[in-house]
Amino acid sequence: GPGSFPEELLKTHHEIFKKFKQGPSGKKGTWPKLWSNPLTQGLLAMNAGPTAQLIASLVEEPTEIYLIGMDIYSNNDRVNNVYKGKDGYMTETGNVVPSVNFIWQHRDMFHLFPNTKHYKVNKHPLGFDAINREVTEWKGTSNLEYLTYAEMFGRLADGAR
Repeated sequence: GPGSFPEELLKTHHEIFKKFKQGPSGKKGTWPKLWSNPLTQGLLAMNAGPTAQLIASLVEEPTEIYLIGMDIYSNNDRVNNVYKGKDGYMTETGNVVPSVNFIWQHRDMFHLFPNTKHYKVNKHPLGFDAINREVTEWKGTSNLEYLTYAEMFGRLADGAR
């Protein structure tokens, strides 16, 4: 099946789906870091944040996407998620979720939508802590920029892009 790609958009976005299916290099079967989980291998299933990024890109066709609340990392060895401790999710003392899938899946979305400017929005400036830092694997991504919440709110207040 199409995995994270919405089935109802397969016909209208067939070329993008072909690229999604092929992976970042454009060759079939080049998703080793993304699809390393044997339970999801071959399903083209991504984590919730990258899936939201994909659906927003397909449905809204935006020129800009702001990645808010997608911290990627944790400041300790505990789960860093707004749903921790809620029904159906791990407890607040659960181990941190490894960020490798988030990192590669978001990067692949940057590449899949090269004409969309992506903003990774952090609470603090880069280098503040483990969460508010540059993602090494995203270096050199031309359609990615880091902003603080304050910078984002300033842009929105000014109406500037």
